[in-house]
Amino acid sequence: MGTTMDKTTVPLTVVRTDVEPCRVRLDIEVPVERVRKAYEDTAKAFNQQGRVAGFRPGKVPRPILLRQYGTQIELECRRELIRGGLREALEKEPVEPETTPRIENEDTLRVTPEQSFVFSLSFDVPPTFALPSYKGIHVSRQASVVADAQVEEAISGWLQRRASFAKVERPSQPGDLLKVSYEGTLSEVVDLPEASRFYLSARETWLALREPELIPGTLQGLVGVSAGQTRELQVTFPEAFNDKALAGKQVHYSFLVVEVHGAQIPELTEDLAKAAGAESVQQMRERVRESLKAQQDQADDQSVRQQILTSMLAGLDLPLPPTRLRIASYDTLMRLYDREVRRGATPEQLGQRPEELRRQADEEAARGLKRFYVLQRIAEAEKIEPDMERVNALLQYMATSSQVTPKVLIRRLRENGRLDEVVVSVREDMVLDRLVALADIAGAEGKKE
Repeated sequence: MGTTMDKTTVPLTVVRTDVEPCRVRLDIEVPVERVRKAYEDTAKAFNQQGRVAGFRPGKVPRPILLRQYGTQIELECRRELIRGGLREALEKEPVEPETTPRIENEDTLRVTPEQSFVFSLSFDVPPTFALPSYKGIHVSRQASVVADAQVEEAISGWLQRRASFAKVERPSQPGDLLKVSYEGTLSEVVDLPEASRFYLSARETWLALREPELIPGTLQGLVGVSAGQTRELQVTFPEAFNDKALAGKQVHYSFLVVEVHGAQIPELTEDLAKAAGAESVQQMRERVRESLKAQQDQADDQSVRQQILTSMLAGLDLPLPPTRLRIASYDTLMRLYDREVRRGATPEQLGQRPEELRRQADEEAARGLKRFYVLQRIAEAEKIEPDMERVNALLQYMATSSQVTPKVLIRRLRENGRLDEVVVSVREDMVLDRLVALADIAGAEGKKE
């Protein structure tokens, strides 16, 4: 039942106050003449569309209409006055909201046809700052050189991942695969769930002497044991152990080694190279070298970009929108907590570091927002618009990584309000590409002619 506020009569009164850096309040007064017309238009709409027993649409007497719909009429009129007032105020005041405007006096707002309507809105606005010099920034780039030893190390790792295991008659070594039986006794009586009991008792199961350990301490504790021998181990499960029922518990183990299986690492032969898709061992080595060089080039590219950003942002005193900063700090703090939990930190350990994590989150959020606003201004100065082919390619990559279709991914991003972040990410990459092209790069591979 919306109506459009009449702008052809008496204009609004708008008073702007900068309440803090990047935060604005607009005090808006809608004159009584316009309030009266908006109220009458809203009441007329309810009269036409509302349902009152015994009366045809548009023929409901005013007292009866107000008795039944008075509250709804006021609420709808208030929404329209605020919506139209904000739109008109933003046309008069050169401000661009960075956050959703918040009504400061919402609880006390009332609409009557006999009075002007006064309301206050506050919101974040973008920072105003002098764009730092971004052309010809001096940076350095290292020469990408791949040593023969790096190639051989990469190939050795590739061969080790293709190792098979065969029974051997010798004491166990790191990297071996053992067939073992074991019994564990907890130092305290605990009622373990069924899924946890495998850690305490098993018959002729396989145990690898490598990271990650199935049972803590076995990588060192079971080295040097031959088939048929037993070994006693005292194990303390770490507080961050993946099975929470055993976290922090002490267990005495008796292990019987049934068989020792040693890793059989294949040699790099012409046949193995061809099976991997290369024409020869030499071509495989060249492909590995090219792959390693590409990785180094990518790392060098990131280093150059970071040097440019550091140079531009160093010493830049940039005010930041307070609401956006609080939201960014909270999101960063949640990511920090998630990262620490994945690294094995317990809630108790994290509870001892709230100020440290909060300070780190505030600093990272502030750096991220500064980066965003500076790159945004450079995009405007250089007239850089997001390349939609790159946007679609990134969405396709994200969809593949998440094992969903691009359509599903886009819907999820839109529902979470994060679709714009993908576009911004592509635009920032394009800006950084431009900054690298404008930079003065010194180095064996990057020296400008």
